[in-house]
Amino acid sequence: MRKFYYLLFTLLCGLAGTTDSSAGIKVNFHVDNASHVQISCYGTPYTIKDGDNVLDITLAEGQESQGIQIKATNGYFLKSVTSPSGVAQSISGLTTSYVYVTKADDNGTYTIKTATEDEMRTGSFTVNIDNASIVSMVRQGTYSTVSLKDGTQTVKYVPGTENVIQIQHTTYGKTLYDVKHNGNDVEQSAGTYYVTLLDNAENTIDITANYPAGVTYPVSFTLKDNAEECITSVTVDGQEQTGFANSTIDVPAGSTLVVTGNISDFKVYSFRVNNIEQSFYGTYTCEITGPTDFAIHAHKYGKLNYVVNIDNPENITMYHGYTYQNRIVELKKGRNTLQIPEQDNHLVFKANSGCNVTYADNGKEKLNADFNNEYNVDVTEGLELNIETSAIERNKKLAFYVDDITAAVYQFNLNRGDRSSVNVVSGYNEIKFYDGDVPFLLGFYGAPYNNVYLNNTKANPTYANGTSYEFYEISDGDVLKVFIAKDPKSYNVKFTLDGVKAEDVTIIRDRVAKVTSPSAGLTCFEGTEISVSTANVSVTANGKTVAANSEGKAVITVNSDTAITLKGSSTGIHDINAETTGTRAFNPQGIEVDAKTAKGIVIINGKKHIAR
Repeated sequence: MRKFYYLLFTLLCGLAGTTDSSAGIKVNFHVDNASHVQISCYGTPYTIKDGDNVLDITLAEGQESQGIQIKATNGYFLKSVTSPSGVAQSISGLTTSYVYVTKADDNGTYTIKTATEDEMRTGSFTVNIDNASIVSMVRQGTYSTVSLKDGTQTVKYVPGTENVIQIQHTTYGKTLYDVKHNGNDVEQSAGTYYVTLLDNAENTIDITANYPAGVTYPVSFTLKDNAEECITSVTVDGQEQTGFANSTIDVPAGSTLVVTGNISDFKVYSFRVNNIEQSFYGTYTCEITGPTDFAIHAHKYGKLNYVVNIDNPENITMYHGYTYQNRIVELKKGRNTLQIPEQDNHLVFKANSGCNVTYADNGKEKLNADFNNEYNVDVTEGLELNIETSAIERNKKLAFYVDDITAAVYQFNLNRGDRSSVNVVSGYNEIKFYDGDVPFLLGFYGAPYNNVYLNNTKANPTYANGTSYEFYEISDGDVLKVFIAKDPKSYNVKFTLDGVKAEDVTIIRDRVAKVTSPSAGLTCFEGTEISVSTANVSVTANGKTVAANSEGKAVITVNSDTAITLKGSSTGIHDINAETTGTRAFNPQGIEVDAKTAKGIVIINGKKHIAR
């Protein structure tokens, strides 16, 4: 309670110090003895003297009161604190009072009366004690400690305030042999005795701290199953005991008994003391204050048998325990008969890089991977794991484009569904995938813009106004574009076919998407790549010739409205001869071939030839 009042007082004083002052008042504090008391505000004491002390107290604008702490110094109590209106103020523990002066107290007087502790302690009681060195006694109400000595002594107290006396052993967990009040036994609570003194009556407290010499209590141990092996030692006041198993030993009263057991190799099913279940974490300590019965049931951990059936063990790694422990379980193809310690029965398995777990069960139900794409199994006797795997064949393509990856100041991530990372750079990225990689997860942070398009359709983030995306429907040949450096512009692309048919040319947008109807034209974001296989055609973009690259493709990057003309070659078919074999040659699909070994139609210098 004293702490609560102090915190409240400090808060009020602190609030007062944070506002602009608007009013000052003068309050007198009349003190009978200035050495008995300290007056302060917000931890800052005032200088006071015996008698009147007129203090200047500032009230901030809007503040109705100011907290003042009045505290007795060591060895003294506050008898009373009276307000200017004659109202007695609350005193906590006879030592501390918090008053709240207001404008109404201006030019008023608070009267403070003090006394020595001895003057206030008009009541007394008798204490008889055999060993004061191991006994703690505290007067409740003022939380003052009583200095005790062996034998008989008189202890003073303040009637009505210090009537409850708290008694306990100075060592935590130990008890005193006996406490009596006026000849009656005092019951303990968790090793603590509480005596309520009777005002205006004789009060005698008899404390027998030491347990009588020569007094012993029987302590029995009933050990079930493998408990005799589990319990490794029993000590009494540090001395090792023998012959306790399923037997009874005599233990001196008041002794400290410690039971130690091996819980690494044994499972403790039950640990009961005087028929009350206790927690056992390898040691149990108690004080022997009467007959005591231990009943312990423990079982030694064994080995659990289990089976793993797997089609190709090279596709996974199995761990005993967790992956970070790196305890790898060696597997062979087919049926594996294995054992695992009963107390350490956890398994984890996961697909190796480039591989996939296509199916797994525990003989009863299908197993599912966790967030890290790991399968967790707790082994039971006779468990049979069935695991089917495959090598991943990433035979599908996703075109991924980002205008400037560095625009994401803090982070830019593209991950597969198993949370593995896909390395990407600014510009185009060709990503090979299989269905097990889906969903793709995209996230970026710190970028000035947020424009994400799947096949030219704007995608919605996972959360409104967020920058995280999840793509659950990704197909072969899809195009995913991200613009985070700026808002993208759109341009029109027009195709003109001169002397060539649409079915005779291959036009690819964004490296993966085939343009099947060039006459319809395209609408593209800036930076879009359009490639044309140049076999038997010449390509111009906005009137400028576009040369073929090493793959026989003319590549146009769209950064404005663009007119692309494809003009067919009028050359006929010629036999390859010695004069033509020294130049570069391409097949009708635009792929470079060796003119010396090619068969069928090849294109050399824009002319078709027959390789015989």
